[in-house]
Amino acid sequence: MYHLVPSPCIPHAACSAVSIDDLVYLFGGNNERNLVQAVECFDSRRSIWYEIKTLPNPRSYLQASSLKFPKKFIQQILKISSQ
Repeated sequence: MYHLVPSPCIPHAACSAVSIDDLVYLFGGNNERNLVQAVECFDSRRSIWYEIKTLPNPRSYLQASSLKFPKKFIQQILKISSQ
């Protein structure tokens, strides 16, 4: 089942998107005139967009991915990196 959601705060074309749990993130892209520096997040539980960061250098045609690792693996990596 599909339904319409509100538009992002800033128009994005050629942006990157990634979904993590109930959140969808948009990175960069361009609008009709400029590259977009915004990183926006859509909270599907509350059905709202909000800007969370800006990219240090605006980009379009970015790539993004979301990986899920077991909690035990993440804890091990964090333990190794803190040593």
